[in-house]
Amino acid sequence: LDEFDRLALRLMAKEIRDKLSGMSEPFDVELGILNGKVYLFQIRPFVESKRARASVYLNGLDPDIPGDATVDLTARIRVGE
Repeated sequence: LDEFDRLALRLMAKEIRDKLSGMSEPFDVELGILNGKVYLFQIRPFVESKRARASVYLNGLDPDIPGDATVDLTARIRVGE
């Protein structure tokens, strides 16, 4: 992501907060960026299922990631791997 993309994401986040102010948070927001434009795919209230949390199968799908892990937002995204 370049600085323009990060700014576009910040503006989208502000617009979402403004439009949904008064609704309880958090939200599950899915979006993407293509050619410098942010596309909102869907947004919905985040709901956590206690049954899903207890599922051995579903928990096995998640990798073990340390709580202090970081994401390098400057790294290039590899497509098609």
